[in-house]
Amino acid sequence: MEKIIEQNKDEAVLKYIVVTLFSFVTFKKIKGLERLREELKERKEQEDEDNNKV
Repeated sequence: MEKIIEQNKDEAVLKYIVVTLFSFVTFKKIKGLERLREELKERKEQEDEDNNKV
């Protein structure tokens, strides 16, 4: 009985580590997308200002 509990405990820890790593990867991708979105927004605003000046 204790062996089964120990195996399940190891499995649970492994799953937790995998989920945590995927969360970090996803967070990093989302952060990169947000940065890109802000850059595009600034570029668009600059182009709009340039077009309004002409």
